[in-house]
Amino acid sequence: MKSSEAAPTYAEYLRGCAMTPEDIARSLDGRLRWSLHPHLGFVERDYTIAGGGVEFPGLRLPGGSDGSAVFVKVREDGARRSFVHADGVGRISTYGDSFTHGDQVNDGECWQEYLAGHLQEPIRNFGVGGASVYQTYRRMVLEESKNPSELVVFYIWGDDSTRSLLGRSMPLIRYFPQTKGVLTLSAPSIAIDLDSGAMVERDNPFPSVASLERLTDAQWIVDNYREELALQLFLYHRGRISDVDETRAVRLAELLGFRLDLSRPDAQRRAQAGRLLDQYAQRTSIFVLEKAMTWVGQGGQKLLVALFDPVRSIRQMHRQERRHDQDVVDHLLRGGFEYFDMNEVHLRDHQRYRIEFDEYMGQFFVDGAGHYNPLGNHLFAYSIKDRVVSLLRPLPAPYLDAAEMTVHFKDYLFNGKLASDGRIQDTSMESPK
Repeated sequence: MKSSEAAPTYAEYLRGCAMTPEDIARSLDGRLRWSLHPHLGFVERDYTIAGGGVEFPGLRLPGGSDGSAVFVKVREDGARRSFVHADGVGRISTYGDSFTHGDQVNDGECWQEYLAGHLQEPIRNFGVGGASVYQTYRRMVLEESKNPSELVVFYIWGDDSTRSLLGRSMPLIRYFPQTKGVLTLSAPSIAIDLDSGAMVERDNPFPSVASLERLTDAQWIVDNYREELALQLFLYHRGRISDVDETRAVRLAELLGFRLDLSRPDAQRRAQAGRLLDQYAQRTSIFVLEKAMTWVGQGGQKLLVALFDPVRSIRQMHRQERRHDQDVVDHLLRGGFEYFDMNEVHLRDHQRYRIEFDEYMGQFFVDGAGHYNPLGNHLFAYSIKDRVVSLLRPLPAPYLDAAEMTVHFKDYLFNGKLASDGRIQDTSMESPK
């Protein structure tokens, strides 16, 4: 694909991505929220900030509701700080991006906390802002290998699927204008081998601060990213480069069963590149979800996939159009996955209101956009709760009847084990013989 517009070629774009050592040092010095992780790419960082003679446990970030700041603390186990029944033994862990982590709300205002209060047991929050579906899978394996949960909630938001393809390319992409000239940390990623058609899992290419020095070498960038087709499609779709490797694009389209027409006008080719990238991304998510289901099943755990996309899918559904992630939804249905779709919840809930859809949605987000505010997180918690409850055995305390609710239930939460029939087995007291 070649455009006549005055955009750089892909090779020219790559050369222009080289940074100076000062750029890298400045970026790392100013990156308060995330820390580099060799295996996962990046994770939420724990911070304690002192100011005015008062020490605040956590990181103070702007962007909260009503112009407020928010406070975020990461615990020693890597989960976000929780308060509700935090001294209990949790059976639920949650993984995903910023909508799992709870960006733009305080500790205590995440949906996990509202749900924990209702269920009367703690919920671990391992969300990481900016994470991809593949990063989420890797984080799940890392944490569940150490401390397995009965139920794993695997949250997929918006463009998390596309991030699975672009993880290793993130330092070469400026997602938002305000990050121009600031290093974006890389992550592990997935790609399709165009020869075999197989999915290939790829480690984080910049696992250490020292490895970031490669980004100062324009030729190294060109040599290592010249065949990065997902990056090409991403940039071409957005008009930031003038060409895409046609041979590789055609081969990818064949593997995905996508009808690619290179004879179309430039604007249509760019739109077509975006749709091809979408289908590519959804295929990687299907691959990851299969891996997640297999991994969780081997440990006797349960998996609940949660979907939400307030930017694209929900608006396509509102217009009664095909949602861009329909392939993933179809696979969840065919594959017997347990899943929950918050898009459908909002569409049903909107029918109760006599206001426009944008006005309805805006009430649940910080400043009408961005991430959920506490009201949005509260709605999410009480919308997903029935699916969560249905997958827990024994049921959470508020759902047990009088015969099941013994005086020692609290001991189960802290010290107990499950009997073979799934009922409470109290180990805190033994009857005298």
